[in-house]
Amino acid sequence: MVSIGRILHVHKKTFVAAFSIGCLLLFGGCTPTTPFSPDLTDTTPPELTEVLVELQSGNPPSTLGDFGLIGADANQSGIASGVVIRLVVVARDPESGITGIRAIGVNDAPANRLNLTWKCALEPNPEITGLFDGMDLFTGLPTPSAATVSWSVDVVADPIAAITGPQNMTNLCVASATGAGPWDISGYVRVIATNGAGLTTTSGSFLYDYANVGNPQ
Repeated sequence: MVSIGRILHVHKKTFVAAFSIGCLLLFGGCTPTTPFSPDLTDTTPPELTEVLVELQSGNPPSTLGDFGLIGADANQSGIASGVVIRLVVVARDPESGITGIRAIGVNDAPANRLNLTWKCALEPNPEITGLFDGMDLFTGLPTPSAATVSWSVDVVADPIAAITGPQNMTNLCVASATGAGPWDISGYVRVIATNGAGLTTTSGSFLYDYANVGNPQ
Protein backbone atom coordinates (compact mmCIF):
# COMPACT_ATOMS: atom_id res chain seq x y z
CA MET A 1 0.00 0.00 0.00
CA VAL A 2 1.41 3.44 -1.04
CA SER A 3 1.18 6.10 1.63
CA ILE A 4 -0.48 9.44 1.02
CA GLY A 5 2.75 11.15 2.06
CA ARG A 6 4.67 9.34 -0.68
CA ILE A 7 2.03 10.31 -3.27
CA LEU A 8 2.28 13.97 -2.22
CA HIS A 9 6.08 13.80 -2.36
CA VAL A 10 6.00 12.36 -5.90
CA HIS A 11 3.49 14.99 -7.03
CA LYS A 12 5.65 17.74 -5.55
CA LYS A 13 8.73 16.49 -7.40
CA THR A 14 6.70 16.23 -10.64
CA PHE A 15 5.42 19.79 -10.19
CA VAL A 16 8.92 21.16 -9.57
CA ALA A 17 10.30 19.36 -12.64
CA ALA A 18 7.43 20.56 -14.80
CA PHE A 19 7.83 24.14 -13.56
CA SER A 20 11.58 24.04 -14.26
CA ILE A 21 11.06 22.80 -17.82
CA GLY A 22 8.32 25.38 -18.43
CA CYS A 23 10.54 28.11 -17.04
CA LEU A 24 13.31 27.14 -19.45
CA LEU A 25 10.96 27.00 -22.43
CA LEU A 26 8.93 30.13 -21.73
CA PHE A 27 11.32 32.44 -19.97
CA GLY A 28 14.78 31.43 -21.17
CA GLY A 29 15.72 29.96 -17.81
CA CYS A 30 13.77 32.60 -15.82
CA THR A 31 16.79 34.92 -15.79
CA PRO A 32 15.49 38.51 -15.87
CA THR A 33 16.65 40.56 -18.86
CA THR A 34 18.79 43.64 -18.19
CA PRO A 35 17.37 46.89 -19.62
CA PHE A 36 19.64 48.68 -22.08
CA SER A 37 21.73 51.31 -20.28
CA PRO A 38 23.32 53.78 -22.73
CA ASP A 39 26.93 54.73 -22.22
CA LEU A 40 26.86 58.53 -22.48
CA THR A 41 30.67 58.65 -22.57
CA ASP A 42 30.58 56.86 -25.94
CA THR A 43 33.09 58.47 -28.34
CA THR A 44 32.16 56.59 -31.51
CA PRO A 45 29.36 57.64 -33.89
CA PRO A 46 26.43 55.36 -34.70
CA GLU A 47 26.47 52.94 -37.61
CA LEU A 48 24.06 53.11 -40.53
CA THR A 49 23.64 49.47 -41.49
CA GLU A 50 21.08 50.13 -44.24
CA VAL A 51 19.99 53.22 -46.16
CA LEU A 52 17.88 52.25 -49.16
CA VAL A 53 15.82 54.37 -51.53
CA GLU A 54 13.31 52.58 -53.75
CA LEU A 55 11.23 54.09 -56.57
CA GLN A 56 7.86 52.37 -56.59
CA SER A 57 4.61 52.51 -58.57
CA GLY A 58 1.31 50.68 -58.65
CA ASN A 59 -0.82 48.96 -56.02
CA PRO A 60 0.52 46.64 -54.78
CA PRO A 61 3.74 48.56 -55.37
CA SER A 62 6.41 47.29 -57.72
CA THR A 63 10.00 48.50 -57.47
CA LEU A 64 11.33 50.38 -60.51
CA GLY A 65 14.79 50.98 -59.07
CA ASP A 66 16.68 50.93 -55.80
CA PHE A 67 19.69 52.86 -54.56
CA GLY A 68 21.94 52.20 -51.55
CA LEU A 69 23.25 55.31 -49.81
CA ILE A 70 25.85 53.97 -47.37
CA GLY A 71 29.09 55.66 -48.39
CA ALA A 72 27.71 56.44 -51.85
CA ASP A 73 25.54 58.91 -53.72
CA ALA A 74 23.00 58.12 -56.44
CA ASN A 75 20.73 60.02 -58.82
CA GLN A 76 17.73 59.52 -61.08
CA SER A 77 16.21 61.92 -63.62
CA GLY A 78 12.87 62.13 -65.41
CA ILE A 79 10.83 60.24 -62.81
CA ALA A 80 7.18 59.98 -63.89
CA SER A 81 4.23 61.26 -61.88
CA GLY A 82 2.73 58.54 -59.72
CA VAL A 83 6.12 57.13 -58.76
CA VAL A 84 6.70 57.31 -55.01
CA ILE A 85 9.90 57.23 -53.00
CA ARG A 86 10.31 54.58 -50.31
CA LEU A 87 12.99 55.17 -47.68
CA VAL A 88 14.32 52.33 -45.50
CA VAL A 89 16.92 53.13 -42.84
CA VAL A 90 18.48 50.98 -40.10
CA ALA A 91 20.90 52.43 -37.53
CA ARG A 92 22.74 50.67 -34.71
CA ASP A 93 24.87 51.63 -31.71
CA PRO A 94 25.47 49.01 -28.98
CA GLU A 95 27.27 51.50 -26.71
CA SER A 96 25.07 54.58 -26.34
CA GLY A 97 22.09 53.50 -28.43
CA ILE A 98 20.15 55.24 -31.20
CA THR A 99 17.98 58.21 -30.27
CA GLY A 100 16.73 59.13 -33.72
CA ILE A 101 16.90 59.04 -37.50
CA ARG A 102 15.79 61.99 -39.58
CA ALA A 103 15.89 63.32 -43.12
CA ILE A 104 18.17 66.29 -43.71
CA GLY A 105 16.43 69.45 -44.88
CA VAL A 106 16.20 73.21 -44.58
CA ASN A 107 17.31 73.38 -40.94
CA ASP A 108 20.59 71.57 -41.55
CA ALA A 109 23.84 73.43 -42.14
CA PRO A 110 25.80 74.02 -44.22
CA ALA A 111 23.32 73.91 -47.10
CA ASN A 112 20.11 74.80 -45.18
CA ARG A 113 18.16 73.78 -48.27
CA LEU A 114 14.66 72.34 -48.61
CA ASN A 115 14.81 68.77 -49.87
CA LEU A 116 12.05 69.24 -52.50
CA THR A 117 11.73 72.29 -54.77
CA TRP A 118 9.72 73.21 -57.87
CA LYS A 119 8.29 76.04 -59.96
CA CYS A 120 4.60 76.36 -60.71
CA ALA A 121 2.86 77.16 -64.00
CA LEU A 122 -0.14 79.05 -62.66
CA GLU A 123 -3.84 78.59 -63.42
CA PRO A 124 -5.38 79.94 -65.65
CA ASN A 125 -2.30 81.39 -67.37
CA PRO A 126 0.46 78.76 -67.34
CA GLU A 127 2.82 81.18 -69.05
CA ILE A 128 2.96 82.93 -65.65
CA THR A 129 5.32 80.97 -63.45
CA GLY A 130 6.04 81.41 -59.79
CA LEU A 131 9.43 81.57 -58.19
CA PHE A 132 10.99 78.44 -56.75
CA ASP A 133 8.86 76.99 -53.99
CA GLY A 134 9.67 74.08 -51.73
CA MET A 135 9.09 71.89 -48.71
CA ASP A 136 10.81 69.21 -46.70
CA LEU A 137 9.74 65.60 -47.31
CA PHE A 138 10.13 62.77 -44.79
CA THR A 139 9.60 65.03 -41.79
CA GLY A 140 8.50 63.58 -38.46
CA LEU A 141 10.08 60.15 -38.85
CA PRO A 142 9.26 57.74 -35.98
CA THR A 143 11.70 58.00 -33.06
CA PRO A 144 12.32 55.67 -30.11
CA SER A 145 10.98 56.71 -26.70
CA ALA A 146 14.45 56.03 -25.27
CA ALA A 147 17.88 55.15 -26.65
CA THR A 148 17.85 51.69 -28.16
CA VAL A 149 20.60 49.49 -29.61
CA SER A 150 18.96 49.42 -33.06
CA TRP A 151 16.28 51.53 -34.72
CA SER A 152 14.72 51.43 -38.18
CA VAL A 153 12.29 53.44 -40.29
CA ASP A 154 10.38 52.42 -43.41
CA VAL A 155 8.35 55.25 -44.95
CA VAL A 156 6.98 56.33 -48.33
CA ALA A 157 6.58 59.84 -49.79
CA ASP A 158 4.92 60.99 -53.02
CA PRO A 159 6.55 64.27 -54.09
CA ILE A 160 3.98 65.13 -56.78
CA ALA A 161 1.03 64.48 -54.47
CA ALA A 162 2.76 66.51 -51.76
CA ILE A 163 3.02 69.49 -54.13
CA THR A 164 -0.42 69.32 -55.76
CA GLY A 165 -2.57 67.75 -53.04
CA PRO A 166 -5.04 69.56 -50.80
CA GLN A 167 -2.94 68.69 -47.73
CA ASN A 168 -0.37 71.22 -48.94
CA MET A 169 -2.44 74.39 -48.81
CA THR A 170 0.58 76.61 -48.11
CA ASN A 171 2.45 75.61 -51.29
CA LEU A 172 -0.42 74.31 -53.41
CA CYS A 173 0.32 74.12 -57.14
CA VAL A 174 -2.79 72.84 -58.90
CA ALA A 175 -2.34 70.72 -62.04
CA SER A 176 -4.86 71.09 -64.89
CA ALA A 177 -5.42 70.26 -68.53
CA THR A 178 -4.56 73.84 -69.50
CA GLY A 179 -0.91 73.25 -68.66
CA ALA A 180 -0.88 74.52 -65.10
CA GLY A 181 1.06 72.56 -62.50
CA PRO A 182 4.54 72.05 -61.07
CA TRP A 183 7.63 71.85 -63.23
CA ASP A 184 11.40 71.92 -62.69
CA ILE A 185 10.76 69.50 -59.81
CA SER A 186 13.86 68.27 -58.02
CA GLY A 187 14.99 67.10 -54.63
CA TYR A 188 17.34 65.01 -52.56
CA VAL A 189 17.16 62.34 -49.86
CA ARG A 190 19.86 62.22 -47.19
CA VAL A 191 19.49 60.96 -43.62
CA ILE A 192 21.32 61.39 -40.34
CA ALA A 193 21.37 59.04 -37.34
CA THR A 194 22.06 60.27 -33.80
CA ASN A 195 23.26 58.19 -30.84
CA GLY A 196 22.79 58.62 -27.10
CA ALA A 197 26.03 60.59 -26.81
CA GLY A 198 24.85 63.11 -29.43
CA LEU A 199 27.21 61.86 -32.16
CA THR A 200 25.91 61.52 -35.70
CA THR A 201 26.45 59.64 -38.95
CA THR A 202 25.17 60.91 -42.30
CA SER A 203 24.28 58.87 -45.36
CA GLY A 204 25.07 59.57 -48.97
CA SER A 205 22.60 61.57 -51.07
CA PHE A 206 19.95 60.49 -53.56
CA LEU A 207 19.44 63.34 -56.06
CA TYR A 208 16.34 63.19 -58.23
CA ASP A 209 14.08 65.13 -60.55
CA TYR A 210 10.59 64.45 -61.86
CA ALA A 211 9.19 64.98 -65.35
CA ASN A 212 7.23 68.24 -65.65
CA VAL A 213 3.57 68.09 -64.69
CA GLY A 214 2.84 71.66 -65.73
CA ASN A 215 3.64 72.97 -69.20
CA PRO A 216 4.80 76.57 -69.00
CA GLN A 217 4.09 78.31 -72.35
